[in-house]
Amino acid sequence: MKVLKKSTIGTFVFFVSLVFLYAKENQTPRDIVILRANDAGTSMRILSPPYDTNRVWTGATANLTRKVVIGKYFKGNTEYTLRIITVQSGGSRYLVIAMDTMTTAFVKQGFRIETPYSFTSGSTAYAVAVGDVDSDEYTDILAAHSALPYRFIWFEWDGTFTNNRVARDSFAVNASINDITFGDGDNNPATRDFYINIAQSSPSAAIMKVLWNGTSCDTSRILLSGAVEARGVAIGDIRTDLPNNEIYVVGGARIWQVYGNGINYDTLTISSGVSNANDLVIGDINPLLAGNELAIVHGGASYQVSIWNWTGAFWSGIAWVFTATWGTTDNTIAIGDILTDNPGNEFVLIVGASTAAIPYIFWYAPNGSAWMMTLQKSVASQSDYGVVIGDINRFRTLNQEVFLSGGGSLVEVQQVDRINDIGTYYIRMANPTSIINSPDTIIATIFNSGSNPQIGFSGLIHF
Repeated sequence: MKVLKKSTIGTFVFFVSLVFLYAKENQTPRDIVILRANDAGTSMRILSPPYDTNRVWTGATANLTRKVVIGKYFKGNTEYTLRIITVQSGGSRYLVIAMDTMTTAFVKQGFRIETPYSFTSGSTAYAVAVGDVDSDEYTDILAAHSALPYRFIWFEWDGTFTNNRVARDSFAVNASINDITFGDGDNNPATRDFYINIAQSSPSAAIMKVLWNGTSCDTSRILLSGAVEARGVAIGDIRTDLPNNEIYVVGGARIWQVYGNGINYDTLTISSGVSNANDLVIGDINPLLAGNELAIVHGGASYQVSIWNWTGAFWSGIAWVFTATWGTTDNTIAIGDILTDNPGNEFVLIVGASTAAIPYIFWYAPNGSAWMMTLQKSVASQSDYGVVIGDINRFRTLNQEVFLSGGGSLVEVQQVDRINDIGTYYIRMANPTSIINSPDTIIATIFNSGSNPQIGFSGLIHF
């Protein structure tokens, strides 16, 4: 286990097992520029939750699996079978569907692998998403290319007794598609809109809104500031002063906010000074802040993740760095609840541009301190390209699981249930430094990270 600490550069204290996280916090609403010194959020974390891994599918490294998603109701709203979807960018270039066939327990070979579609020879399928495009109760599959020929494709079950997926519609675009997100981005519940990034830099950055009109897909571009390529797009509600949802976009040095006001889209550049922003998620991340925040994964060694919140008057961001082995592109992030010993959300960061880089779990503790630990790679010495968090193992109710895609394979990761474990806790002093003859308070937070109820415990602190 490694502890992330908000620290000044060059300060190395406590135990050799701890690693320091440098936090770069913004001085203005638009830039992350200064280091943040030690504060009372400094904590120690005891023990670490080990993980079990289950290889769902062992593919060939020549058939790289890219982004990955999970979903249900692919054959209607009474069909509950879980399916995991990914796409291959090389070799056989399949649309890959892993279908849950288990009946009594979770087993490594419990998913049936289907490859109902082969993408065009030479194409690079990359992005994938699931959702109901045409309001017919069937969950649809959306996929897109990140290299020529740039194309978006919509798949749907054909209604037969087989598990065949047919391409219902498709259209060409002028640049890479790296991300697809479903959601009410226009704040009109009557529409079934979804959004894709368009990695164009001329005449400016852009995303595309897509709507099914009953016959074909209507598309419209939303232009953003700057001659940079948008890479990630997400929909959620962070701004309490704006009704309903906002759309958030990242790419290169920029972070954008897009808001559907009922007539058109208002756009705002949150920051134009960040480094290699590649993907993002929205959720309740920092327990000391009200509402949702924005978490962004960055490429390169400057910092790997930044967290942004709306203060009510301006955007505030803080960035964390914890490794020098990190690729500059193909970074992906997912959010969910995968640790029993942390009551809030965690997120997983991966990078596809480096075979040496390993996935990381990052989270904020209840006292606002930041933490990270490493996660297993999907395949040793191969790049990890996709990650999703969700209820994948239905025979396990402890918390959610992680699903990794990389090296041509699919791997499920879940925290080990220690059953009777209250040995994981946070401890800190109210004052960041000890002062002679000055009273202080030691605060310890105890969690029952096992699955059995606990009626008591005892603790001992040495000085």
